[in-house]
Amino acid sequence: MATNVGFNVRSTSVQVRRLESGNINYGYITSLMDWLNRRISLSRGIRDAIQENILEIITNSHDHSGCDFGCYVCAQTYYNRREIEVSIMDFGVGIPSNLIPIYSHLQDDAEAVKYSLVEGVSSRTGKGAKGTGLNVLSQFISLNNGSMRILSSRGDYHLSGSDENIELMTLGFPGTCICLNINIDDKYYFFSDETEDLF
Repeated sequence: MATNVGFNVRSTSVQVRRLESGNINYGYITSLMDWLNRRISLSRGIRDAIQENILEIITNSHDHSGCDFGCYVCAQTYYNRREIEVSIMDFGVGIPSNLIPIYSHLQDDAEAVKYSLVEGVSSRTGKGAKGTGLNVLSQFISLNNGSMRILSSRGDYHLSGSDENIELMTLGFPGTCICLNINIDDKYYFFSDETEDLF
């Protein structure tokens, strides 16, 4: 279990941290969001939404990847590019293995990875099913004019601003890697109305 939660919030990077399966380090996630918040002008509502949905991605990795040792998280500031990168990675079975058996219209790994961004899509059933994590983060990335890349099995999805690209790779990625690239700019991001719909 990771014990050193209080990393240096003034540092340009958050070193790779393994979050063990079945023992999510919530203090680490809170510290990561504090680190992000010092670099991006976020309202409390947007900050909480991003934190909740990054946490959902980490929880999904624990619950569905089949990877015994959990997932890895890291972050880096690139001041010359005015950009932050946050990466979450596991070496599990991958998104397609979880979604294709449930959603029979999906033809291949690339379609499955893209479909994972649709609101409500989840391999979890019952009360705990959410399927909002990638959807909400992709909305924020589009608004921020950042980018998101998801590699999972043979699926390769790339979102840059509002432009999407999906490819079926010849060689697959052994698990799932999600990279979020967020622009550091002078905008202030906030909930747009009282319904608390994002943006």
